[in-house]
Amino acid sequence: MKKYILLTFFLFMNLLSNAQSKGYSIKGRVLDDKNVPISYATVVGVSSNASTQTDEQGNFVLWVPTTKETVEISFMGYNAYKTNVTIEDGNSKTLSVKLKEEKQQLGEINITAKSAIEKTRQSAYTVNAVDVKALANTVSDVNQILNRSAGVRVREEGGLGSNFNFALNGFSGNQIKFYLDGIPLEGVGSSFQLNNIPVNMIERIEIYKGVVPISLGGDALGGALNIITKNTKRKYLDATVSYGSFNTVRSSVNMGMTTDSGYKLQLNAYQNYSDNDYKVNVDVHDFNTGVLTPKRVSRFHDRYHNEGIVLKGGMVNKWYADELLFGITLGKNYNQIQTGNRMEEVYGGRFTKGDLILPSLSYTKRDFLVENLNVSVNANYNLGSEQSVDTLNRLYNWDGDYIIKNTLKKEGGEIERRRFKYKNNNGSVIANANYALTEHHSFAVNYNLSLFNRKGEDLLDSTLKNNNLPKKSNKAVLGFSYQYTHDDRWNTILFLKKYFQYNYSERYYNETYFKQDNKQNFTGYGVATAYNILPDLQVKGSFEHSIRMPEAYEMFGDEVNLASNYNLKPESSNNFNLGVQYGFKINEVNHFKIEANYLYRKATDYIKEEVNTGNGSAAQKVNRNIGGVLVKSFDGEIRYTYKDFFSLMANVTYQDILNDIKYENNSTEVSALYRDRVANIPYLYGNGMVSLNFKEVFGTKNSLRLDYNLMYVQKYYLYAPSVGIAKYKRYVPEQFSQDISVHYAINNGKYNVAVEVKNLANKTLYDNFSLQKPSRSITLKLRYNL
Repeated sequence: MKKYILLTFFLFMNLLSNAQSKGYSIKGRVLDDKNVPISYATVVGVSSNASTQTDEQGNFVLWVPTTKETVEISFMGYNAYKTNVTIEDGNSKTLSVKLKEEKQQLGEINITAKSAIEKTRQSAYTVNAVDVKALANTVSDVNQILNRSAGVRVREEGGLGSNFNFALNGFSGNQIKFYLDGIPLEGVGSSFQLNNIPVNMIERIEIYKGVVPISLGGDALGGALNIITKNTKRKYLDATVSYGSFNTVRSSVNMGMTTDSGYKLQLNAYQNYSDNDYKVNVDVHDFNTGVLTPKRVSRFHDRYHNEGIVLKGGMVNKWYADELLFGITLGKNYNQIQTGNRMEEVYGGRFTKGDLILPSLSYTKRDFLVENLNVSVNANYNLGSEQSVDTLNRLYNWDGDYIIKNTLKKEGGEIERRRFKYKNNNGSVIANANYALTEHHSFAVNYNLSLFNRKGEDLLDSTLKNNNLPKKSNKAVLGFSYQYTHDDRWNTILFLKKYFQYNYSERYYNETYFKQDNKQNFTGYGVATAYNILPDLQVKGSFEHSIRMPEAYEMFGDEVNLASNYNLKPESSNNFNLGVQYGFKINEVNHFKIEANYLYRKATDYIKEEVNTGNGSAAQKVNRNIGGVLVKSFDGEIRYTYKDFFSLMANVTYQDILNDIKYENNSTEVSALYRDRVANIPYLYGNGMVSLNFKEVFGTKNSLRLDYNLMYVQKYYLYAPSVGIAKYKRYVPEQFSQDISVHYAINNGKYNVAVEVKNLANKTLYDNFSLQKPSRSITLKLRYNL
């Protein structure tokens, strides 16, 4: 009760102190010299220190206390604009501003772009922005780019198209939520995933550590990722094709246009293919002698291909909508399964495939019905299907040889004979409303609804009971927030979330019928604040009591290597975040940027993915509530730049993820695993980067960039460190990987060529559950950008 009284008092006092001083508004729109809206430009009142940013359509509203003000507008890559404004009639003034582009090249990989820094400073969220636009020529995919950021660890199970686990400061998997332009990515199927989205389709990626903005909604336990796509230019065309090791071919085309009459069309098409036949170090089983022989062999059943197209069209800048877009996303994929959850499990016939049919709707409007009320609605529904196929009655070894697995049966499967086709019938709706009462006070409400209803049948045996039984899970999250912006130095956000979930399923286990039918609701809340001690020295802090409800496939399985667990409970966590960032320069050409974050998280009913061997030969993954977990995490990054010629970056992440269950199974004795480090999670890792940029190379409009990246991961155990004899414990060894790349841009980036070598030293690298990652690869990429 006390916290609600204090919250009410805080809101009331601040509303009272500003109720008489709403002031005057300066409105406007910021365009470039081609009349294309500029999003996230910084708008500052020089005299009053008031500030704001433009929205996606370039619009802004700046509140000032007097009728006279000097307004300055700036955005990275453009010359700043400054003008004196006098409000003569009424309480507002409207401006129309055009910024001229600076004639210079991007000379470095900016982990936090200037516009993102400005946006971060005006909010209380701890957020890094990866400037993917500067990396459009890179061969790396989204996962590999993110893996170089402080606090982030992306653990892949193989090559192109493989499953992955995204970790952020101690939390991972579904504890971190993913969004594309603010729209949830969960439920879109296997044909549209993070690691197959073309890099040159993306403008930037926002990485939220801890508190997630109400506008994104959802039930993230400790962070979120929001991918912002390129859509600001009036007309654009960006096409790429690449070819590399393991017969890997990737291509994409991104194009769009907006007419003078306000009609908009966007098309994104992409294709990914790889044999994934890289070499691995394994023990090969001789079926005749039973002897295991260590060998280095090529993967032989790991082909992957994926094709997709995203088409959107609609209206912009109309009286009824700033943007109204109707879209359709189509895709398909095919993925051979080489291994199970351990390298010892070898397959030669299993595969999955799927298709995606995803209609969507997107609507945004500023000043909806009343001034300063902005609304947005996004909705989609997945009509696609997935298939899991296992029809070969064989047992394979790593040489590709096989024997009949079950000689008593003519037909069978490597695990279980099946051709299971199913639809998850995923749908989502996310709606936002934001109202700025004054320049100091704003309120927001968000509603996020997600639907899941799996229906399927085994095409080989339609009589199987469990395949025809329903599996449903519906989630809704309602969020409210209040933001107090004292000035451009200090702002605070208070928020409240209400979570709802309904699960229904039926199943047979050992011929016994079970039904799951439950409803549950929870409440989360938190606060985030940021303060600029100096213009370039900022401290941040936040607290959140967060809830995450189990995802449908965590409960029902993925029909491949993840088993079901119908008894999963929601997990909750109390999260404390502290952060500081400081930018300074020794002189006009030597610049430094330092950032550090500390996170303390105490979770209950923590959901962790583990390997469950069961009674069979195949080890399936399963999600379990492992009780309490205590997370203490630190990450730091330092960046140095010399002009736009040389840049150097290094970061490190340390995370202590501890078992926090003192007594187990009503025992009075302290558990042997109490405060033991949670297994199969790296606890110390880091990255480094060196970049050189040369201008006017074989032409005044041509440039050459050289990049060197390195990655380090400390050794960590696959199972509880305190259990067993040290010399027999299984672990993932220490890893050190290096990548190099050369990028040549012709005619100011219109034509581009890049060559990249990954895993330069051809080290044996491991990831999730010690599965081996690709050996050394070389890739050539061509890009045309208009």
